Amino acid sequence: MFFQYILKGIPELGPNEVERILSKTGIRCNWWRREGSITGEQIKVKLSSDNLYRHLDHYREVPPGGDRPFSEDTPFISTTAGTAIEDRAAETIYIHDAF
Repeated sequence: MFFQYILKGIPELGPNEVERILSKTGIRCNWWRREGSITGEQIKVKLSSDNLYRHLDHYREVPPGGDRPFSEDTPFISTTAGTAIEDRAAETIYIHDAF
């Protein structure tokens, strides 16, 4: 098993907000940050296949019937992480970090 650092870019955060995220709230999706509080029923509705598709392929587009880009209300969190590739024949593991 390989554990890698995960990167998440959140623009325009000051030191106090970073400290609050790291010590108290954790990273929240844009939808949750915009709403302030969400319920289990709302989560079930938002975490749909359609919304995952929008997050992956139409992030910056305004969805049908919407008034702002999907990125502002996405219920998902985008991150990037490194990978490890095992070459069994060469008995080598190649590490590609997220940086």
